[in-house]
Amino acid sequence: MKTSTTKIISHGGMIAALFFLSASFVDANIRERSGTFQNARGNNVNWSSSAERSQGFRNVERTATGERGNTWSSNRQSQWDRENGTASRGGSRTGPDGHTTIANASAQRTENGVTTDRTRTFRDGTTASSSGSVTRNDDGSRTYEKEVTNRQGDTSTATRTVTQTENGREVTGSSTGFNGNTKDWTTTVEREDGTKTTTSEV
Repeated sequence: MKTSTTKIISHGGMIAALFFLSASFVDANIRERSGTFQNARGNNVNWSSSAERSQGFRNVERTATGERGNTWSSNRQSQWDRENGTASRGGSRTGPDGHTTIANASAQRTENGVTTDRTRTFRDGTTASSSGSVTRNDDGSRTYEKEVTNRQGDTSTATRTVTQTENGREVTGSSTGFNGNTKDWTTTVEREDGTKTTTSEV
């Protein structure tokens, strides 16, 4: 059996609600919900959630508590700005033992591409991260770059450039693994008379 209640809170009251109908943005609205459900073991779990929205922003918080008092909570947040070409999202999850996992990601539009960053914090406090970029080159090719740092602090990098050819594409790249080993490679893809041919050189 599952029951729930919903409550909507509009900051600014009726005036804000009317303003929403005649404009593209308003103050943040918060939607709250709560209820009870039975898990696979037949135990009742009480839950609640709160979702807040405004222009370029969204935040969702959830909490669940079991019959023994064990509590789980999570949070997710997103922000974006189309005019400035930025976007970010993040979230966290905390279990009954108090340990928390956190993840964040962001993107930034550049003059000729985009850059991205990601980080993750694990339950034991260790972190992993990655950053990347996509660049449109003057000759029409695109270059993709990525760097990853694992939980032990080791770093790997990779870059590749994709160039369109008359009947396919050529991809050249280089990568360095966590162990420090480096590899350079080239892949050529050609399509002719319905046949696709792939050639790789390392």
